[in-house]
Amino acid sequence: MKIDLHVHSCYSDDANNSVEELIKAAVKKGLDGIAIADHNSVEGGLKGFEIAKEIRGFVVIPGTEISSANGHIIGLNVKENIPKKLTAEETVERINSLGGIPVLPHPYRMLSGAGE
Repeated sequence: MKIDLHVHSCYSDDANNSVEELIKAAVKKGLDGIAIADHNSVEGGLKGFEIAKEIRGFVVIPGTEISSANGHIIGLNVKENIPKKLTAEETVERINSLGGIPVLPHPYRMLSGAGE
């Protein structure tokens, strides 16, 4: 399966594409799915998850990219918002408690990554 695990929709402050546009573009590129991980919001991912139920062979993994006190952390398969500014450890604990998978998206980016 080919899945892009880090996509932002118009529910993020740094993206403009609708969830529908993202899914259409991913299908056109031959992807089998995407993970919509908007900044500090699960809304786009949940919308995409519902839309994908109608598309045979395509999956949307809902998630969020949380702004922790130590940088960004993606929570894949997370369906509830997680508060910003928690420590990285607290954020990962919340992701795990919701049945999600924590991912470090920018490990070498100093301002929004994990730091040094």
